[in-house]
Amino acid sequence: MIIFKETSLWINLYYSLNPKYMDSQAKVILIEDNSGDVKLIKFAMKNLKNPPELLHFDYGKDFLSWAQKNGLDEISLILLDFNLPMLNGQDIMQKLNAQYPTSKPPVVVLSSSC
Repeated sequence: MIIFKETSLWINLYYSLNPKYMDSQAKVILIEDNSGDVKLIKFAMKNLKNPPELLHFDYGKDFLSWAQKNGLDEISLILLDFNLPMLNGQDIMQKLNAQYPTSKPPVVVLSSSC
């Protein structure tokens, strides 16, 4: 249960300290292939005072394809699993840095595996 509380606390703190998101609906991208971790993040987000819209992708290639079509201008935060199949978190970060060198949203790297 501590993980839920810490995750909710961190996300609440991030949005409350960032004036860009105080008056608007935030959009968060979650790139995670583990269904248990997805449930955890969705639970934490749902319990926020002002829950963000959550866009979930199981695989990095799906996210990168979506980002190329839609851009990242409206995205507030990216939660990225580091241990993804095919394209891992480091591969995705390299592609994001190359494609959006100055305009990407903050990225938080997650991993529940050791």
